[in-house]
Amino acid sequence: MVKRGLRTPTTITSDRAPGLIAAIEQVWPQSLRIRCWAHKARNVLDKVPERARAEVKAHLAQIREAATLTDGQQAVLRFRDTFGALYPSALKSLEDDLAARLNHLRVPPAHRKYVRTTTLLRTHLRGRTATDEGHSAVLDRA
Repeated sequence: MVKRGLRTPTTITSDRAPGLIAAIEQVWPQSLRIRCWAHKARNVLDKVPERARAEVKAHLAQIREAATLTDGQQAVLRFRDTFGALYPSALKSLEDDLAARLNHLRVPPAHRKYVRTTTLLRTHLRGRTATDEGHSAVLDRA
C-alpha cells in the first residue's frame, strides 16, 4: 500500500494480532494505533459470569464513552476497583494494550465512533473491492 502511494494514516485501528501491530509500528510509527473496542468488550465479557455481564458491560461503556483521555483512565481505575478482585482475568484482558485501547479518546469526539472499532469498517466496505481507495487505513485480522 505504501509503494502504491498510501499516505501516513492519522489513526490505524486493529485487532490483537502481534505481527500486524509490529508492522503498523514499523511502517507508520507516527500514526495513532487504536485497538478495536468491539473485540475487547467481547473478550472481557467472556471472562465474567453471565449474571455479571450487564454490570461489567456498563462499566466498559463508561470507559469507551469517556469525554477525555483522563476520564477514560479514571474509568479504568473504577473498573479495577470494582471488578479486579472478582474477575482478575477480565481485568487482565482489559488492561492488555490499554494505551492503544484508550487512544480513540485522543481524537475529536465526532470521529471516535468511526475509529474505535474495526467492525464499522467491515460493514462499510462490504461489496467494495480491494482496489477501492479510501482516506484512512483501518486494519483487522480476519
